[in-house]
Amino acid sequence: MKSQAGTAPTNRPRPLHLLISLGLSFLLHSSPAQSQNVPAELIGVWQGTIGKRQIVACWDQTGGHYYPLRKPLRISLSAPDGENPHWIENLGIETSSTWQLDKPTGKRLTGTWRQSEAAPPSPIRLSRVKLNQAREGQTPDCLFDSPLQTAFNAPRIAAQKITTGQAKVFMGRTYRVIQAMQGNVASLELEGEGEPIQRANKRLRQLLQDSIAAYLACDSFDPPRQGDWTDSVRLRFWDDDWLSWSSHGEWYCGGAHPSFNNETRVLSLHTGKEADLWSWFRVVKKSEGNPDQICDSLEDRCLPKNLARRIAKTKPEVDKIAPCKPEDFDFGMVDGGYDIGLTPKGIAFIPWLPEPARIMRICYARYTIPFADLQPYLTPVGKAAVAQILRGAAEPPAPPSPPPAEAKNTALPD
Repeated sequence: MKSQAGTAPTNRPRPLHLLISLGLSFLLHSSPAQSQNVPAELIGVWQGTIGKRQIVACWDQTGGHYYPLRKPLRISLSAPDGENPHWIENLGIETSSTWQLDKPTGKRLTGTWRQSEAAPPSPIRLSRVKLNQAREGQTPDCLFDSPLQTAFNAPRIAAQKITTGQAKVFMGRTYRVIQAMQGNVASLELEGEGEPIQRANKRLRQLLQDSIAAYLACDSFDPPRQGDWTDSVRLRFWDDDWLSWSSHGEWYCGGAHPSFNNETRVLSLHTGKEADLWSWFRVVKKSEGNPDQICDSLEDRCLPKNLARRIAKTKPEVDKIAPCKPEDFDFGMVDGGYDIGLTPKGIAFIPWLPEPARIMRICYARYTIPFADLQPYLTPVGKAAVAQILRGAAEPPAPPSPPPAEAKNTALPD
């Protein structure tokens, strides 16, 4: 995935939800309202009720947070005194809503909540949530990568409804787009039977859950409020062995600039694991001062010179996510390597470009080389995979019988 906020990274981009978490960590933890000493027995994730409202709360060493399940936007909790059981709901400024907590007893936490000093109290009844074991070096943190964050987010991720769209046909097979968060996040659902389809759908559903988590984490404002976050997905290739798709995301979760990304992924339908198409190619070391080289950004590996020249001479196709023209670009300005994906015509090479203007972030060029022309440049693994694709193309699947096209709502799995 190509993150395009400010300057482009020099290594392979990380998953979108992690990019957002990395960016939010500094913003969230630099807030003065979070500078508190929280009693050790309070640190953790708690789930239960305030009155009749279902809520989830979390405390780490810097402060507290909670959200009602019916409206899962995070609300900060701050204490005038770190040892004081009196917590004030904080939406950028202190509000009149307060928590008065008793000392935790085992796995139970009780207290009272008041919307204002004059309002009647509502009982707080919470139970401690069991956490996964932390990895080495992880710090307990409600808002950044840790078991606390995972447990804090899990109920509101699972509570979201997803919409399954109308059946569509691509390369003779039927699929649907699935969406959540009012259509702001998306993934795919394949139609069909058998373990390969089940494995692929499990992976695609997990990607949707990751996107929901990223959407919910996009609230790093003062006061906390939902940021702007949206992504879309598009199928690129699908046969009996491989599935390839691309996604485009745009978000603003605080900071100086909005961010944009584009990513192409390839999944083996036999293993359910994602494939790195760079392993299909014979590669050479990067040569300093050679602008014609086409290289993976993660490691010192580049495509053979003749293949790089062939790609450079290929007329690009442009994905028009917003109105743009191919002549608006200087495609020689590749600063982050190339992404690789499958298409019905061959293998596409997608350059990661710098960001001199917004139009650069929302248009993507794809240089596609036919499968048959790639043979001299492939590893044994690549030759076997491409031969498999060509055999499959010679025997296209029978025309599908799409199921009813009406949309349906389902809950995300636990």
